[in-house]
Amino acid sequence: MTQKIGDGTYSVDPFSLYSLRVVTHSLRGNPMQAATGFVVAHDGAHYLVTNWHVPSGRDSESYALIDPSGRKPHSITIYHHSAITKHGIGAWTLREESLYGLDGSQRWIEHSKRCIKDMDNWDEYNVDVVALRLLEHDDKVRLYSLDVARQPSLASLAPGLPISIVGYPFGQSGADMFPIWKTGHMASDVGAHTDGRHFLIDATTRDGMSGSPVFSRRWLLQDDGRVRIDTAFAGVYSGRLRGDTELGIVWSARMVPQLLPAT
Repeated sequence: MTQKIGDGTYSVDPFSLYSLRVVTHSLRGNPMQAATGFVVAHDGAHYLVTNWHVPSGRDSESYALIDPSGRKPHSITIYHHSAITKHGIGAWTLREESLYGLDGSQRWIEHSKRCIKDMDNWDEYNVDVVALRLLEHDDKVRLYSLDVARQPSLASLAPGLPISIVGYPFGQSGADMFPIWKTGHMASDVGAHTDGRHFLIDATTRDGMSGSPVFSRRWLLQDDGRVRIDTAFAGVYSGRLRGDTELGIVWSARMVPQLLPAT
């Protein structure tokens, strides 16, 4: 079955370690939006991956400010795993990352082709995924980097198959601040989207899950009769379609490596 992480008396699914609760703050330090993110390692550095609308504070399509009072995020607080724990896991330490440099420039990295709207692609969505290089971490922080190269096969992303969105709905958590697993199903044919960058899921997602990693999980019967659980990174959840629909947008896993600086 799935390997558990911990000291034997206290353990969690290893894929629960990747999702991190994040909260944006205004220039005056007031909390704004709760969301989710995860860490990836690249070329000796670590990056927080989340949605574009989280650090920008703007709707990815309309560019309108999300905050009713017109505030913009200035920093983001990340609830990291602590390296000092009783069970090896289950304790947390907060670090605040500035979203802007000293010269006022934004620190998050956007996709080089974030917007592809033109006469041929006017109905496609802007890429709602960014990467923010982590500067505020030390030996008290334990980083669990998600292997974004381990992606599921197209067969495991067929319409109707289950999918898991692992994050913090309404900023809420499971036991000891670990994320909540929301299960949904594939709602569209991955290969049918003309942009090849996103797909749809049918799931009861909620605010606070923006930036959640999405996993494909299969139970495989091995030759020795034991069951092996195969889990792969499918993409990044970024919100529901407009209206009361339960359809959500997931950005393909292959979009994340495209955000990271070339080596």
